[in-house]
Amino acid sequence: MLPNIWMLDVVEPFRLRFRLVGTGIVEQIDSDPTGRWLDQAAPHLAGNEPFMERYRSVIANQGPLWTIGPADIRPNNPIRAVENLTLPFTTDGDRVDILMMLSVFHAN
Repeated sequence: MLPNIWMLDVVEPFRLRFRLVGTGIVEQIDSDPTGRWLDQAAPHLAGNEPFMERYRSVIANQGPLWTIGPADIRPNNPIRAVENLTLPFTTDGDRVDILMMLSVFHAN
């Protein structure tokens, strides 16, 4: 499962930065966005309000979220659906400042 784990830093005002991107994720998206801001590395995702609302929900509720849906990864990718488990983490015991995701990819 480790290749399919990725983490985002949560920065205020609300902005997300890739902290860690597993090798399985890198293979699927055909790049390594580690250290880059989500809105710069994946503007198509940052501009997708339902996608971003998932993260806001996990942060606000301080609880996990499981989703499954179409994969918006890259053109001509055989992956048609992706399952994500998103977990909130806090370094100060109060504010969620790291999100960890596990992604499972489903081909046709």
